[in-house]
Amino acid sequence: MGPDDELVGGEARVRLVQGAPRAAFTTAAGAFIHEGSADSPPMALGAARHVSLAAEGRAARVVVADPAGLAWCDWPADVPDAADADAPPTALLLTRTPVARADVRVVEAALSGGRMLVLYALPDPVLGVLYVGPDDMRDVRLRLPAPVAHLDVEWVGEQVGVALLLDNGQSMACVLDARGTTRVKPYLVLGARRDGVSPRVLWSERGFKVAAPCSADGSVRLLSMGTTDDPELVVEGVQGPMDAVYFAQRYYFASVTEGTRDGAPEATLQLRSVARDGGASQTLECPLLPADGSARLRQRALLARLRALESELRGVGYRSSGKDGAAVRREDCQLWLQGTTAVALSARAEQAHDVLVVRWGRSDPDAEPPSFPRLRRWFGVERDPTPQEEQQLETLRAAVPHAAARVLTTDDSCALELDLAEFPSVPQLAGVLRGLSG
Repeated sequence: MGPDDELVGGEARVRLVQGAPRAAFTTAAGAFIHEGSADSPPMALGAARHVSLAAEGRAARVVVADPAGLAWCDWPADVPDAADADAPPTALLLTRTPVARADVRVVEAALSGGRMLVLYALPDPVLGVLYVGPDDMRDVRLRLPAPVAHLDVEWVGEQVGVALLLDNGQSMACVLDARGTTRVKPYLVLGARRDGVSPRVLWSERGFKVAAPCSADGSVRLLSMGTTDDPELVVEGVQGPMDAVYFAQRYYFASVTEGTRDGAPEATLQLRSVARDGGASQTLECPLLPADGSARLRQRALLARLRALESELRGVGYRSSGKDGAAVRREDCQLWLQGTTAVALSARAEQAHDVLVVRWGRSDPDAEPPSFPRLRRWFGVERDPTPQEEQQLETLRAAVPHAAARVLTTDDSCALELDLAEFPSVPQLAGVLRGLSG
């Protein structure tokens, strides 16, 4: 599906439908669904901030939270005729719900026998429960100690298990019936502990269990919900956010860790499993990054640095007044600063290193960046930097740790392209850019 680091914290939902994977995800452009085939492009669902995907056998429903509230649609809506099997997919028609809040912050859904439960979170300290049946809808809200930051849901038979993470870091659990009525009221998991890691709910033969990660010791605690009296089970060696499932008398925990090895970023998927009594543990690991994964992670870090640089420059520009005030704007990994002189900065991650390009002069800041020096010399349009530009170039070289540098000039602008040894200090780089913009 590709990375979209402009939207932080969005989780993709992946489910098996009719034996094939399907995904629902959000980007800065809104919500999308994908059939899991490289030949099939994603389908847009509009300007939604959150999306959930519920599946049961051959049926699937998508739920979105957009500026108008909560809406849903079947996916696919209708089975096409054989003559239309090769026709391109059409936009799905969303069905609105009674929930018209524009500030829904988390949404999850579960599907069973044509009935659907949609659980959603608001900035208020409540858990919203929306029942969507064949003939009716009903919406109730359960009072909680704090707003919900994350939720997980599992529907088995006529019971629905729910695990919650609150804004204050506490984990809670509850059990609902098939119409969203409370069977077990929301209660704190692990007492009043605040671990701040997303709990999961799973069905384990005799009832629901909550898998509560504990960031303090890198373990997961499996706790029974409702009336079952199974003892607490502690599984060690599961780091950070994870997902959990119970299958064939064993618990499985999947988690992803990011770090560095020999100076290069890496990501690893860990699958840990234990028997029902906690014994016979097994751990499998595999690398996750695709061929360009290292560059993707470094591009993400560059984007975060540019966001910080934009904030630093806006702090000064906001207080400035008059025609000499600096105007700042950013698009992805390009940043423009317009003062007396136009300054453009861009950053990109290449295979072996990161590159920073700073360009300034009287040219239009939206103009294309200058080409490489060799091509400019080929066409005979390169000029030597002026004494003032030489001084500015030296100031830039001193402020940015680099392994190599190239000067690029046009008739009315000068640029410095640097292979970064490390990203410079944001306040120091902001000061140099202000100096260039006048």
